[in-house]
Amino acid sequence: AEFINMINKALGNTGSASVSFKDVPSFEWYYQAVAKAVSAAYTGGYDDGTFKPDAKISRQEAAVMIARFVPTYGNATSLSKFKDSSQIADWASASLSRVSGKGYIGAYDDGKLHPTDSLTRAQTAKIITDIIGKESIVTSSTTLSKDGASLSGKIYSNGVTISKDLDDGEATISNCVVLGTLTVQGGDDSGSIVIQNSRVANAT
Repeated sequence: AEFINMINKALGNTGSASVSFKDVPSFEWYYQAVAKAVSAAYTGGYDDGTFKPDAKISRQEAAVMIARFVPTYGNATSLSKFKDSSQIADWASASLSRVSGKGYIGAYDDGKLHPTDSLTRAQTAKIITDIIGKESIVTSSTTLSKDGASLSGKIYSNGVTISKDLDDGEATISNCVVLGTLTVQGGDDSGSIVIQNSRVANAT
């Protein structure tokens, strides 16, 4: 819960979703933080219907979440160079490769990633500071309305609208992450709206 609360503040995402995790009651301080994170689709619950808000987060769990809100296309690195690569879970491997490739999570002095170690507050603060410094985070709602409009390499925290004013024009979203909702009102049915190497949390 503390990790996602810090991430939400860094991203400035304001969306919300209905959450019904057994261990996230509406009266807890972290309820809204969880609702924002779920709305942005960078986190979810466990198969047993819990969220485990008080559990310690591992470095590989954090990498999976980070890979969902940071543009990572073309940034994968080989994990075999780390001495403990065999300890990386299959479900975290691709995400950790991309996040490590962007330089947000790296090896300790011993040459190991320590994927199952708990992420510390200091490490979290360093990661968030690096993300804010390196990434372009757009917190205002963004609208594309002119033919040939394009977005590239950015995080859109509160949605993107492809306006009906685009009509039959073209628009491209490349290597971006759209948190919130991508609303498509314009463009025709012949492929004039192109979304490539991007992640979209929700679309209408």
